[in-house]
Amino acid sequence: MGGKRRELLERAEQLIKTYNPKRTTLESHATEFLSGNKNDSDVAFLKEVLYGVMRCKAALKVFMACFFNDMSARVLRSDYTMYMILAYLSLFRLKELTIPEFRKFVLSIDPDKMVNFLEYVFDASKLEGSGVVVHWTKIFDPDYVRDTVLKDLERAFPDIQKLVHELRDKSMGLAAAKQASEERRGNNGLTSSAQRTATVPRPPNLTEPTPRQVPEPRTIQQLVTRTLMPTMKTKNGPSRVDHVPNSVNTTRCVPVALHKTRSTLARVQERVEEQAAKELDFSRIKGGGGVQKQEVCHQSPCRTWLCISWVAPSIFIARHSGSIDFHCRPP
Repeated sequence: MGGKRRELLERAEQLIKTYNPKRTTLESHATEFLSGNKNDSDVAFLKEVLYGVMRCKAALKVFMACFFNDMSARVLRSDYTMYMILAYLSLFRLKELTIPEFRKFVLSIDPDKMVNFLEYVFDASKLEGSGVVVHWTKIFDPDYVRDTVLKDLERAFPDIQKLVHELRDKSMGLAAAKQASEERRGNNGLTSSAQRTATVPRPPNLTEPTPRQVPEPRTIQQLVTRTLMPTMKTKNGPSRVDHVPNSVNTTRCVPVALHKTRSTLARVQERVEEQAAKELDFSRIKGGGGVQKQEVCHQSPCRTWLCISWVAPSIFIARHSGSIDFHCRPP
């Protein structure tokens, strides 16, 4: 029975969603859509739902806007048409449909969705607070809204309250049944994560490799080899030199005295002293008729030059080691 009610609601949703007033009329669309349905009661029900939803569309849109605004965290926008059909049956056709028939439709849907919907639509205080009643009084007669629509909701509230409790129990029962089925599956072989044992690693059964044979070391002969002598061209053709000249065998090595250091200081010093002696040429001095004489001072340890110039018959100038001395000529 629940499956049939669910199919009727799904057919009603498709009937309303596929209707386009710009392309066809309401009657033609219902006739074309329900042409393959042979059950007259189902056809009558679907037509009544289509006509009623289109006739009360303005009031239903006001209710749906407030409902989705207040219950946005609990309802899905994809169920908009389903909630609209149930709102039409709850607000305007509940007396004709009766509570038992309405209960069958409610039980064919997800319990959580129906609990949210029934707690909102059958609570007159919520309808008043959300502004639904105020907008309804602008569409319908205010007396009809308060004396008919709201009164019918209040009279059906006790039965609906029982239905809400039943839906909650069903929702909890489904959760419990789901948990029990998971436990049964775990007991039948699918163990839970808490009962699993740790995996013990086992080494693979690998084939042991055969030991490698190390070859014995071979002896390397320490031989001194020489290359063949190059060939040389002669008159009779190329021939090879079979003897080594004596000059190769009689080569002498001159030892290098690395511990001795050659110094050019004495040679440089002599060159400097010779240049200084040439500069002490007093023979070109005006009035000087003396004789210039250069001697080597053997008394000096550095063997400097001693330059003597006779300036006068009884006076001579001696330069020794960069200093000039005047001496009297001996008689």
